[in-house]
Amino acid sequence: MPGTVIDPSQDLPVNVVALSGKSIASCTLNYRSMGSADWRRLPMKASFRHTYSAVIPAADLHGCAMEWFVDAADQSARKAHWPQGYPDVVWSAAISPGQ
Repeated sequence: MPGTVIDPSQDLPVNVVALSGKSIASCTLNYRSMGSADWRRLPMKASFRHTYSAVIPAADLHGCAMEWFVDAADQSARKAHWPQGYPDVVWSAAISPGQ
């Protein structure tokens, strides 16, 4: 579970566990400043077993809040999103210095 407050002076690591009956073909972190129309995309790298990781750079943490979600696809092109409920639900956190 991600925190609800982000320190803009620190990179924001994002880790997910992606499971499927087939190998994972791609796992992508999508993020933006709250209110922005455009999503930035970062490929996530396999880090341990079924865990995939990416880092939102501190330089991209501006504005009052961030939103993000992850999409993953397996070798048979089945797709899933995190958090569940996407596109109506995405993760968000306020940006506050010194947190």
